[in-house]
Amino acid sequence: MEKIEKQSRLGVRKMSQRVLTTLNSYYDDPNDPDDFYVENEHGFFPHWFHQETGKWNEIDCFSSIDTAILMAGVLTVRQYFPDTEIETVATNLYEDVDWEWMLNGGDTLSMGWRPDTGFLSSRWEGYNKGMLAVLLALGSPDHSIPDESWDAWTRTYKPAKYTYNDQSYTFIESSSTSLFTYQYPHIWFDFKGKSDKKGINYYQNSVNATFENRAYCIENPNDNKGYGPNVWGLTACECPLHEFNYGAHGPRQNDDGTVSPAGAGGSMIFTPDESIEALRYMKNTYGDMEFLNGEIFWGKYGFKDAINLEINWSSPTYVGINQGAILTMTENYRSQLVQNLFMQNEYAKKAMQKAGFKKVIGIQLYTGWNLISLPLMPEDTSITSLLSSINGNYSIVWEYNASNTYDHWKKYDPSAPFGNDLINIEPGKGYWIMMISDDTLSISGTVPESTDIGLKTGWNLIGYNSFNNQPIAEALSSIDGNYSIVWAYNASDSIDHWKKCDPGAPFGNDLSIMEPGKGYWIMMTTDDILEI
Repeated sequence: MEKIEKQSRLGVRKMSQRVLTTLNSYYDDPNDPDDFYVENEHGFFPHWFHQETGKWNEIDCFSSIDTAILMAGVLTVRQYFPDTEIETVATNLYEDVDWEWMLNGGDTLSMGWRPDTGFLSSRWEGYNKGMLAVLLALGSPDHSIPDESWDAWTRTYKPAKYTYNDQSYTFIESSSTSLFTYQYPHIWFDFKGKSDKKGINYYQNSVNATFENRAYCIENPNDNKGYGPNVWGLTACECPLHEFNYGAHGPRQNDDGTVSPAGAGGSMIFTPDESIEALRYMKNTYGDMEFLNGEIFWGKYGFKDAINLEINWSSPTYVGINQGAILTMTENYRSQLVQNLFMQNEYAKKAMQKAGFKKVIGIQLYTGWNLISLPLMPEDTSITSLLSSINGNYSIVWEYNASNTYDHWKKYDPSAPFGNDLINIEPGKGYWIMMISDDTLSISGTVPESTDIGLKTGWNLIGYNSFNNQPIAEALSSIDGNYSIVWAYNASDSIDHWKKCDPGAPFGNDLSIMEPGKGYWIMMTTDDILEI
């Protein structure tokens, strides 16, 4: 045991020295005029530089996104090695980046700057990997961009919906449909269970985009050789069919038969079962295969970057950024280590706050009727907005209102152009929704301070907003006992959909807990108010 602990300490020391050496390669130590460092402009580093001198090699630019990716790693090791020189150097590197300068007088970040021509005309807009740069710019302590820059970033989002074999996938589509654009920000930022001020759940967005990428490969509209449920993952990778032997592949964009393990592997946290099965299949099926160009797909460092079965080709190299996506996302799936370390930074927390991220609740929906309620107070209560995360796999929604003696029922039918009188979904009220397939309803918003629900004599369809499951007697204690029976409906229980609580019956009650997000029928013997 002592030997193992000694080896472990030695390994950490070697790792910390390697990290410090890397950081110092980018940090211009003001106390050492002779130290080597990669040149920067206002804290931004070049996409490509001469390794011998650290000087820009006049190719590409001083890049905002490449600097953002570097800084995400810098802030991660900052938390892994607290109270060390690593923390000091990492802090200086991040805080030296002048994000406000990169706005170049606009409200969105420029993609980069060149010493010979100045700022690039292209800016980070739409939805893509640039979200990482925008968030890091919002979190900067001294060079932060305005809060309104998040609104400017999101204003050009383009919602998309694609259907394969009656299964629809709805998400904000990246300007490049390559999977890496849905992956990179998630390597560090933990978006799970949160949504921004626009109400977008970016974790679910990437889940939907990844499933769509896989469904596209299964459908295989270009009839590319090998595509299927375990050969998918269209992303940026090496490919001899592109200029410079590298290109961004995606559904409907540059789909030439090239698949990279980084596509499936880098999406490990979004589609773990499908990603693991794809990697296992590609290794077992093609790992030892010698391709026409003489390459073997699986080697000393794992997968080579890509294969194209159409031209019987395997990449000859390992590409670090794609290997990194596989490794970091695999570790995030295993332990969430990278995300947890990064999110400990006060800069990351500040960025999420300024972008308006709030808690998201996922309500499981099963095929058939579901009785649901909203446990959060969303900013936008319109039914079309709230149900947008369901991918369209529902046919009708009903609301029951006991206080409306003229017509108890209101409906929303997305396929009917007229006659819908259910416009909004409110917290604390219950709704019936008919699902065509299993899915999840993701709701973002704030926790309501209190929701008083008016109850009328007779049946009422209600919801419960507490985050802590409570015994039903405690949850309904404010009603003063003026109810006779409560029913819960659960579509997932194929043996018995209904559970009940009858305070007048000493036996046979199987409904004991009230859950947020679920709807309940309650029979009132008198009018009353339920205070939540």
